[in-house]
Amino acid sequence: MFRLIWTIFLIVFTVTNLGNKLNFNSIGKFRKRIVRGENAQLFEFPFQTELQIRKNGFWGNVCGGVLVTPIKVLTAAHCVVEKMAENARVSVGMLNIYGPPNEYEQTLSVSKINIHENYENRLIRYNPYDLAVLTLATPARLNKNVQPARFAENVEQYYGKRCMMSGWGLTNRDTGTRPNTLQKAQTTMVPNYACADELPEIKTALNDGMYICVYDWIYINSIGKFRKRIVRGENAQLFEFPFQTELQIRNYGFWGNVCGGVLVTPNKVLTAAHCVVEKTAENARVSVGMLNIYGPPNEYEQTLSVSKIYIHENYENRLIRYNPYDLAVLTLATPARLNKNVQPARFAENVEQYYNTRCMMSGWGLTNSDTGTRPNTLQKAQTTMVPNYACANELPEIKTVFNDGMYICVYDWILSKFAGPCNGDSGSPLMCGPNFDQLVGILSLGVVNCTYQRPAMYVNLSVHHDWLSDKL
Repeated sequence: MFRLIWTIFLIVFTVTNLGNKLNFNSIGKFRKRIVRGENAQLFEFPFQTELQIRKNGFWGNVCGGVLVTPIKVLTAAHCVVEKMAENARVSVGMLNIYGPPNEYEQTLSVSKINIHENYENRLIRYNPYDLAVLTLATPARLNKNVQPARFAENVEQYYGKRCMMSGWGLTNRDTGTRPNTLQKAQTTMVPNYACADELPEIKTALNDGMYICVYDWIYINSIGKFRKRIVRGENAQLFEFPFQTELQIRNYGFWGNVCGGVLVTPNKVLTAAHCVVEKTAENARVSVGMLNIYGPPNEYEQTLSVSKIYIHENYENRLIRYNPYDLAVLTLATPARLNKNVQPARFAENVEQYYNTRCMMSGWGLTNSDTGTRPNTLQKAQTTMVPNYACANELPEIKTVFNDGMYICVYDWILSKFAGPCNGDSGSPLMCGPNFDQLVGILSLGVVNCTYQRPAMYVNLSVHHDWLSDKL
């Protein structure tokens, strides 16, 4: 039940062929989608138009469009196929469908409809030539809320970026709810190969760049169908994460939960180096099989002393914010007794196959950094492993590290609100695969403000195969 939105009016094919005649700029950045979007403000979308068609003497709003010159409007061909120009009109400068028009609004007759000659039939579900140009009978009077859009010069640069949608379409298909006010919302332009996996019947059109594919990291991809992450996550169940561990450090005689970890053999635990740097083994212990931090332990739970700490020799300093060697192995003084809720994780053989798929996070980290709220029950949540170039665009200060594949980057938007790992989740695992049973990374860096829209980075364990083989 993922939502897939096709961007109709900015087809790569069209941009390429119009590029020498038109002005250009970039695509903006906002936050939400039209379903669960928000009201636009006056002057935000001066290029947005609404197409109205007359039928049986009544005018009805049928489609959106975009003003590209004072006299030309782009829309989808299926909106106007078999329609006559005299039965079409366009509203420009409009914000609200109902009520008195604002001072900038104009409703203009259409004198000509040009449908792309390769558009075949509106009954064909996927048609990459679904494009039409409407010529207005009189040019729109340009003002603060009526301005032509400018075409992007290079569409490819926006893959992995947030783009903006707008329109008056249904906000709830089940109830037929249509908004009065223009809606705005963000979405993500994803590489076409990701959509080709979801829609193999139009793989050729996608590979040819005829479509621009967008879907949000809300209902994404072929592998999981969850919605939440650790911030805004949900309680895990017993037996779901038998490899999850919690690292506790003793300070001034008191034990405190500081980081997560993952059991990889009965007597070895992986965690983040920054969780144990400058710590001694006698002041560290690990809980395995635990579900709830507080209250009596469950029958599978064990708390085990640590006999040795191995920090990756290339890990330099915990004060360095970005360190792709943020990895440590803890040797337990006694092996964990394996049971239904205590089992080692399995390493993924091929991490690359999980890009643009849903993976699973878990941990007891803060669920709200503003209030310092920490859950009692282990939290679970899905996220998306995104291609590293997308994170490199968001975090240019560590672009080299991303390009080297040292980090795994995850980035998500949930119900138009960012969600992600928080303080205390460090060292916890990232699990991918159809059953979320393949260990791919250890959380190294989330964000200080857990609601801030930044990617989270996991140490890519496949890069450290030799080091892990030696230490395990």
